[in-house]
Amino acid sequence: MRLAPTIYLLLILIAATYVGAYPYQVRNILVEVYRDGSVMVLYDLVTIPPENISLRLPSEPFHVRVYTEGGDLPYLLEGDELIFISTSERASVEAYFYGLTSKEAEIWRLEIGFDTPYRILLPEGTIILSVSRENYGISFVNGSPALDFGPGNVTIEYVTSPPPIDGGDGVDGGGGDGADTGGIDPLPIILIVAIAAGATLIILHRGRKRFVEAVEDERDRLIIEALRRRPMTASELMEETGIPKSPLYRRLSKLVESGVVEVVREGQRRVYRLRE
Repeated sequence: MRLAPTIYLLLILIAATYVGAYPYQVRNILVEVYRDGSVMVLYDLVTIPPENISLRLPSEPFHVRVYTEGGDLPYLLEGDELIFISTSERASVEAYFYGLTSKEAEIWRLEIGFDTPYRILLPEGTIILSVSRENYGISFVNGSPALDFGPGNVTIEYVTSPPPIDGGDGVDGGGGDGADTGGIDPLPIILIVAIAAGATLIILHRGRKRFVEAVEDERDRLIIEALRRRPMTASELMEETGIPKSPLYRRLSKLVESGVVEVVREGQRRVYRLRE
């Protein structure tokens, strides 16, 4: 929930008279990268309530959620600065961004950094081509590469393999998060992923390209999995998948244009379903 800036600024000024100026701590930062290049950053904050929080984000987000165990909190967003009053000892911030990644041909590039340790979770099946830092840990979470960094900036170049189309459960090859391989000589790994990257690029340019492009990110997969169960309206898909309104309509438009999904009218309703 967002309040009008003038109203919320007034509340902040009033609260500042009574709220102590205790510093908050960022306990954890998780960066989750999606196949369409959008990025979610999840902050886990430790506070001494009630406390005024001013959090500087990597850039201006297109969607934000601030919440505690008691529910969502109102906030003020001024560019890349997020301001809110914490009412609990733990608070979470979810911020979603475009523009933190860029793409040239089939190669994605992520540039990000924080003043505290953080974890980057790349899409499932990602092949990492290069990492600008030397000391980091690597593990796997449900088939997705997870890279753990200390404070500072990092640039990662990677390619994504086609996502599974049959919606199966997949094979768990790691038995959990996997082991930290940060101490392994990186040269053999770079050679292996370079060869695998070449094979991936060939696959991307062969059959099923139209469908692969249509389901290139996790949001598309969520939509398709929901429509496999039954046809739905946009509102029902939003509730089922948790995708915000604007990104949902963008993905639906792309899926309709690519022929994967079709839209039909049922009375006054527009219903989306998988094309047979």
